[in-house]
Amino acid sequence: MVEEKARVVLARSERAALSQLLADYRTRRLTIEDLVVSLADLLNTHEKLTLLTELRELVDNKDRAAFDDLVYRPRIAMTRVNFSIISKIAF
Repeated sequence: MVEEKARVVLARSERAALSQLLADYRTRRLTIEDLVVSLADLLNTHEKLTLLTELRELVDNKDRAAFDDLVYRPRIAMTRVNFSIISKIAF
């Protein structure tokens, strides 16, 4: 489902970047925090941010709480990530 939606909202180069990010996360070259920061850079429009719902399903169960905290309950201390747009999206 992620691939189908990604084809609609992302350019080919963005899909390639997303695939690489997910591969790096799966092989533990990226932490969940690093993945979320990178996703914030890649998913830079409202339409692209709608992918987060599907991407959440690809996150390891042990990392899901951290993903939710970073994405859906952002903290002021997270100055590297600007998820203010996420708060405007109803999931």
